[in-house]
Amino acid sequence: MRAFLAVELPDNVREAVVAVQRALAGDGVKWVEPENLHVTMRFLGEITEVQRQAIESLLLKVAGSRAPIDAALSAVGTFPERGMPRVIWVGIGQGAEQLSRLAEEIERGLAALSISNEERRFVAHVTLGRVRSPTAGDVLRRRLTQIRWTPPAPFWIERVTLFQSTLGGAGPVYTALGRFPLTAA
Repeated sequence: MRAFLAVELPDNVREAVVAVQRALAGDGVKWVEPENLHVTMRFLGEITEVQRQAIESLLLKVAGSRAPIDAALSAVGTFPERGMPRVIWVGIGQGAEQLSRLAEEIERGLAALSISNEERRFVAHVTLGRVRSPTAGDVLRRRLTQIRWTPPAPFWIERVTLFQSTLGGAGPVYTALGRFPLTAA
């Protein structure tokens, strides 16, 4: 099964992110469906059932040793920062450091399970969309300089979710396989 680890967003935060998508809307961008908006902690790729069970055990341990994270969205940006944008995102400002430490601990645990290392460093963000054409990238850059957005109130990150991603013609369908609460005091 194709899987990834993520932080789910509260409804009010998701609604604020959808408002940014609407403000930036245009052709040539594949926007993430509202129900699929999240912070990706780690893409796992194809995993076996045995690996799934080991990952779940790891997440119980790691998440259980961490306190909930007080987080807040920050600025809207693109990857890469310069040149033709490929990804549009909203960053996590407050709480990004704690999320990065959590991601590092998960990464170490996955390495111990012989699951290949992530090549890119973790950057706490919510992907809004993927740019599909150079023309869209130019228009998007202009819109990004004009957007006036006030992030929603801070929110608590209280768990990490293991998702299965099923690819289909209408886009991916994400199914939560397990939720692992951050429970340390």
